[in-house]
Amino acid sequence: MARLPTLDDCIANGHMIAAHCEECGHVRVLNVRELADKLGDNFPIRRLIGRLRCVKCRSKRTEVRIHQGGGVVAGHGPSTRET
Repeated sequence: MARLPTLDDCIANGHMIAAHCEECGHVRVLNVRELADKLGDNFPIRRLIGRLRCVKCRSKRTEVRIHQGGGVVAGHGPSTRET
């Protein structure tokens, strides 16, 4: 069985993680370093599903996507503060 990608894998490869709310469509680029500091470097990215809550509508129905490179995702820049 293949090893699941971890937060450390994203950091090492310069990838970003974006949370997409399935209820309201809000997109949020997550601070991967902050997540790793809180959850541990070896935390599997897949386990973020169901743990995140949309800051706009408060739904927990979120999807997590990994984006290669450090570009902007869906018009949103990296953010660490609540909006």
